[in-house]
Formats: sequence, C-alpha cells, structure tokens
Amino acid sequence: MNKIVAGETIEKYEKKKRHYQSASIASKYDDVRFIKHSHRMRNKRKLAAIQRAISAAAALGSEIKNVIDIPCGTGRLFPLFIDNKISFTGADISKEMMEVSRNRFEKSGLLNGMVRCDAEFLPFRDRSFDSVASIRFMFHVPKEVRHNILKEMARISKGWLIIDYRHRYTVKYFIKKSLNTLGIGRPPSYRFSVSDLQNELNSAGIKIVRIFPTLPLFSDKWVVLCKAN
Repeated sequence: MNKIVAGETIEKYEKKKRHYQSASIASKYDDVRFIKHSHRMRNKRKLAAIQRAISAAAALGSEIKNVIDIPCGTGRLFPLFIDNKISFTGADISKEMMEVSRNRFEKSGLLNGMVRCDAEFLPFRDRSFDSVASIRFMFHVPKEVRHNILKEMARISKGWLIIDYRHRYTVKYFIKKSLNTLGIGRPPSYRFSVSDLQNELNSAGIKIVRIFPTLPLFSDKWVVLCKAN
C-alpha cells in the first residue's frame, strides 16, 4: 500500500507530471481552469497576494528585478511580472505548457528564456535569480520530494522565494474537523499549520518573512514570502 504524505504519493506525483506533458492539455488548460467566475476570482486574489509579496520585498530593501517561475505552466504569473517590470525566466517539466506561455509572452521584452527541467534538479548556478516563484505546485508534491525541491529553490535564489501553501485556518477546515471528531464524515485533507510550515521551510534552509492570506477565514491559500538563509 502507498504511504500517503500530505495527501500525495510519489506515484500520484509522477502521474501528474506526465499528465501536463500533453499538447492537448496545454492548449486547453486556461480555458478549462478559468471557465468559472469563481475560479477567475480565486486567481485574482492569488495574484493580488503575490503582488503584496513583491511589494513587501521591495519595502524590506531588496527589490526583485529578476525571477524564475517554477513551474511556469502557461504563464499565469507572467503579466504580473511584466506590470512590475521584473525580467523573468520560465521553467517547467512540460515543454507543451511552456510553448503556450512562450507564444503569449515572447514579445514582452522581459522574458529571458524557457528551460525544461525537473524542479528537483534545477540546471542553474547558485544564486542565479533575485527570487524564485512557485505557485500552485507544492500541494501536488509529496513531503520527501518537497524537501529536495525547496533546497534547490533556495540554492538558486539570491534571497527571496514566493511560494503558496494550503493552510488549516479556515471555517471549512474547522467544521470538517469538528464533525469528524464527532464521528461524522471523513477527516479533512491535510493542511499546514504555521509551525508545520516553519519546520518544513527551516529544514531546507528557508525562513518565513511574511504570510499573505488570499481570503482570511474562507480560503485555504497562503502566499508566503520567504528568504533563503
């Protein structure tokens, strides 16, 4: 039987990696993902939280001038980088997803390149980028793999990392946990506590600088501004 770690297994993770390496999936990804108004609003809130993280980094005296987006997918974050005049590099295991983003943003003048790679083995020198951005990725990744990926991200960053996580401080999580304690329903899926997140990041040589909830009490999404030690 597979050992479940934070709801994920190595097998499920490898399957998802293969899933996105498809021209059909890549060409339809944004249309499918953002077809609902609620999904578009979630994306808007997530981008606003990332913007707050970028602004916070500048306010703390270390402006982000270049960034690598891992995995970049179809370029969800690229317009935000363009608006902030941040030069960016896209990295992903899926050349099909990157081809979509390249076609959309190649003419921006800020795209430095696209690199196909596995996040566990990043082909970049130490301290190559002001920041690493990694959004909507970590919840797909088993714990033992996350550790390797975080260490690699910390290695190639000059300091900043902007990563999102799913947390437990929501009304929905509280209700599900309370009902399960009473023997009603299934237990809620794993979500991070602050201390869990601190421990995970610290083990990879990363510290939390600031946490930006996307919708306090109702959304389980955090955008976390971190710094490599």
